[in-house]
Amino acid sequence: MTHTPRTTRPFAAGFSLMEVLVALGIFALGFVAIASIFPAGAMLQRQTADDVNARHVERNARAIIQATPLDETELQTMYSSQTVAPDPPRELVRFTDDALDGDDAIWSYETRSYPSAITIIDPTDPIDRPFVWVPLLRDTRENDTDPPSWLIVAFILRNSADEVADVVRLNDTSRHGPRTFDLGQDAEEDARIGLNDWVVDARGSVYRVRSTDGDLIHVDGFIEEDPDFADNDYDLWYCPRPDNRSTSPARGVVVVSEFTGID
Repeated sequence: MTHTPRTTRPFAAGFSLMEVLVALGIFALGFVAIASIFPAGAMLQRQTADDVNARHVERNARAIIQATPLDETELQTMYSSQTVAPDPPRELVRFTDDALDGDDAIWSYETRSYPSAITIIDPTDPIDRPFVWVPLLRDTRENDTDPPSWLIVAFILRNSADEVADVVRLNDTSRHGPRTFDLGQDAEEDARIGLNDWVVDARGSVYRVRSTDGDLIHVDGFIEEDPDFADNDYDLWYCPRPDNRSTSPARGVVVVSEFTGID
């Protein structure tokens, strides 16, 4: 009878529970750190795409405005028929609804929206195109006998998923200093103007908000004192922030000054 001797092997120690838990913790931290990069990258990519498209819309709006022959009589009639009449004279007003969406529109929504390659399926719900520009108008003549001269200011807006963006006018806004406006509105309305928002005053001057302090907003440009405008006549045009968005839909402002291409 043959006896096979038992082989003695050294004891191989495994990982302790504490070591396994520590390794899992390190792995989890690394995984979370890497995973957090992807949402930030996707957000940055969307923001970059928005910025690039906004620049395209700006160039498109400027080209369309400069290439459109406008009738002086039609502009004067529209300018003087605003719901909020130009008071003081020669302040910035918006184009009428008929001029933007009527049968004889100067610039219809289809013309003003971008990208134009996307077909608007339902004209009553034109949300298919993510960008739109909204023009405002000011008569820049000093006297009625002067040759026609117009200032056109166009807001570049980003539509949300459920509504088309638009601009509104804040009345009773006053010049509070060389770089500050007093909105004179309630706190709820003030909250809809925030950091980096674009605003345009009644004279057509464009500013960007750099900070807010209650009813006051501080802008990046110098607010000149204009003898034709009382301190409380610097009404502001801006695009309100929707309640569910932390940024303004406004992506820029195009100014076509001394526009005289009248047919």
